[in-house]
Amino acid sequence: WILGAIVLLAIRPIVGDLQHGNVNLFIFFIVMAGLMLVAYGMSIFGGILLALAVCCKVTPLLFVPYFIWKKDWRFLAGWLVGMLLFLWPGVVPSMVLGFEENQRNLLSWYREMVHPFVVEGKVTSEHPNQSLPGLVFRLMTESPSFVEYPEGVFTPSEFHNFVALPSRAAKAITQAAMVVFGLLILWVCTPRTERNPTDNRLTLWPRLAAEWSLILVGMLLLSERTWKHHAVTLALPWAVIVSNAWTTHRAGVRWTCILVSAVSLVGMWSTSTGLLDDRAAKLGQVYGGYTVAFLAMTAGLVVCLRAMTADHVDRKSTRLNSSHSSVSRMPSSA
Repeated sequence: WILGAIVLLAIRPIVGDLQHGNVNLFIFFIVMAGLMLVAYGMSIFGGILLALAVCCKVTPLLFVPYFIWKKDWRFLAGWLVGMLLFLWPGVVPSMVLGFEENQRNLLSWYREMVHPFVVEGKVTSEHPNQSLPGLVFRLMTESPSFVEYPEGVFTPSEFHNFVALPSRAAKAITQAAMVVFGLLILWVCTPRTERNPTDNRLTLWPRLAAEWSLILVGMLLLSERTWKHHAVTLALPWAVIVSNAWTTHRAGVRWTCILVSAVSLVGMWSTSTGLLDDRAAKLGQVYGGYTVAFLAMTAGLVVCLRAMTADHVDRKSTRLNSSHSSVSRMPSSA
């Protein structure tokens, strides 16, 4: 039933991605394949795959500072090789398109997808955008939540902002949120990954899954634009939260996971045109139903990771006390 619950909770964005004919499932597959290669000790190949994911969609770049924190230099070496292969000079696409055509496409992609957000601070404020920057600009600045295009002309039609902050203030809020998220990573993620020396496999699978899940939620939360079907990456966070609700011996963690699941479901359902009429569902998007879910899942994952750290410390303390007890019971030599 745990697997069934995970599938049911994760299925809606997956179906939406398939209906839109989008590439998010493909990106999620590449990211997870790269992470699993890292987990099995093949960090170089994992880095190459993560570089491919970054070249397809920028948000997996959030894993790079994570692996710097992990001090996994082989991953970073593989990532640099992958960027050379897939981005610039782009050996692989240049073999198909030609070097000059690939460079023109790369420059066009940068101007449209990277420069407006990173350099100019522009954010898409229309209601489908469920990222935190989108919500901040939509509700805190005079940015439209609905837009029409009569004769192809961009025309704001509705506003739902509570206040009218300048764009630079909204940008500062989103940047502060990014800093807070980075500090959360430093707080709950271990700087090194422990391995079992007997079989050279990772012994902290639940912790790794939770750490990866936090990054995956951050990709959705902090992106310049996040549509509902981008949330296919929540499959792993759902797996962590549901399994922790069942397996943890800490009542506080269990009830936190249950509460997080309930809040996340309500947030996501509030945007559903299948459950609500079209206007109500769009208003659910205006007020960030999915954004609320991302924030709730972030909190749940932090609680799970802190509990895992506490359990790990308790186990080490128990082993240490057991070792001391064994030594104290040994007969003294003549």
